[in-house]
Amino acid sequence: MSSAVTSAAYRHTVILRTDAGVDEARRWFPSRAATVAEAADGVRVTFGVDDLRWAAVMVVMTPEPFDVLEPGGLLAELTALADRARSIGQTGKSPLGAGE
Repeated sequence: MSSAVTSAAYRHTVILRTDAGVDEARRWFPSRAATVAEAADGVRVTFGVDDLRWAAVMVVMTPEPFDVLEPGGLLAELTALADRARSIGQTGKSPLGAGE
């Protein structure tokens, strides 16, 4: 049931892998927002989003090391977020983005 609530209803499913424990990962993502489960290679965090830009923000705020397993498109959004943050940090101004 929790996976239906946390990912199935969304356009994109994000899957992260971390070496952090299940209890720690659950502190980052409440049960209503993500499924956190033991896996053979560590702990998997799965959540759904409609906008990968928002997923990039959530992932960047994760306090422990992790690997992005899915979706591949999230990597491009993480790069764009890093570029935007770097620009703001250097100039103090937000650059124009898509649709602005």
